[in-house]
Amino acid sequence: MLSRLQLAKGSCYRLEGPASIKMVGGLLKVLCKPVKPKEAFMVPRSKSIPIEVVEDSTVEVRLGPEASFEPLPSPPIPHEWISAAERILEAGRPVKVLVLGDVDSGKALFCTFLVNKLVEAGLKVGILDCDPGQAEVFVPTTIALGLAQRLVAGIDEASLLASYFIGSTSPAGLIDRMLAGVASLMERASRLELEALIVNTSGWILGREARTLGWGLLNLVRPSHVVLIQRGVEVEHLVKPYLHKVLRVPTSPLVRSRSREDRRVRRELAFRDYFAKAKVRKFSLDAVGLMYTLLSTGFRMSGERMMEVERVVGRRVVYGEEGPDSLFVVVEGPPPSMEGAVAALKERFNKEEVLITYSGAERGLIVGLMDRDHNMLGLGLIRELNYEDRTISVSTPVEGAVSLIQVGQLKLSEDCREIARLNGWTL
Repeated sequence: MLSRLQLAKGSCYRLEGPASIKMVGGLLKVLCKPVKPKEAFMVPRSKSIPIEVVEDSTVEVRLGPEASFEPLPSPPIPHEWISAAERILEAGRPVKVLVLGDVDSGKALFCTFLVNKLVEAGLKVGILDCDPGQAEVFVPTTIALGLAQRLVAGIDEASLLASYFIGSTSPAGLIDRMLAGVASLMERASRLELEALIVNTSGWILGREARTLGWGLLNLVRPSHVVLIQRGVEVEHLVKPYLHKVLRVPTSPLVRSRSREDRRVRRELAFRDYFAKAKVRKFSLDAVGLMYTLLSTGFRMSGERMMEVERVVGRRVVYGEEGPDSLFVVVEGPPPSMEGAVAALKERFNKEEVLITYSGAERGLIVGLMDRDHNMLGLGLIRELNYEDRTISVSTPVEGAVSLIQVGQLKLSEDCREIARLNGWTL
């Protein structure tokens, strides 16, 4: 539905996607970014942006299903956000700001606002996006470093500089990868001579692991300022060890709660866009390394050893590897009790790690593709593992030379729907 609207100076609106808006006349601002006549932009589904009318304006708004364009009762930028930005600008250089908040607290909005204020002041600004679930700078299952070279309507407009594969849309159980990734991207940022670095985080704030991640970020980033976005005191426990330069701000009136379904849909749209031009590439496991797997870390089982495993598992073994502390077993179909079969193999062969999978179970697993220096090239989806030929086929838009494949814990269908989020290693 396309509508031409007259907007009065001083009014404020929320534009909820999927939608587009085109300026015909006047002047608007989106999180401090001016929008002038003839400019247009899109807002994807499950995302909303604030619009402030600086001058009487004429716009054309096109709304998709479930989209909306509605007035806000108060300005979308709380005065506390403006005060926090001023205090950060008054501080010495370089500026490093760590932003913490619950789910749906407006962290990405605040980061966009702060980035624009710093860019307006003439600073060279980097953005470290540490939310692998609702990733903005790159694609879900990754964290990424971007550069803001101009005013932006969202941190997704930052230029991608580097990314790090986490392998899931949640940091839970993957604290080591998260912190290793942050350390790697912080090191990359240090080479850029940035005058400001804004670190966005996930909304995971409760539990011991969340504390471990939050405190790990404090240790790695060593921020000049920590910004807490909260409705009450729900994030205070994360900064108890950090007593200096904590700025507390409220959520924006723009923010509204998103359902898990909304967040899932947004991720799936990002995956579809990323994999739209993917092609299937085949790699030899003798030429490309695997990481976060038991596969390829042991030695191929003899026929006699495979028969021993078959007697325990009760399924024909297609392929098997044995290491000093591990067994990796591929069977024709899942055993009646996977947990029971794993426990039985651990006891029978005195192994610490046992992983049982079956032919075809790998299809759709997300992977990170790395170059020879372990820099991330992009993502892929496993299409097939041929254990006899020792080859792996991956659907990916990556065209460069791949040296290492990191296996994740998320499985997608061919049309990029999320099928399963798995725990632990999958191969």
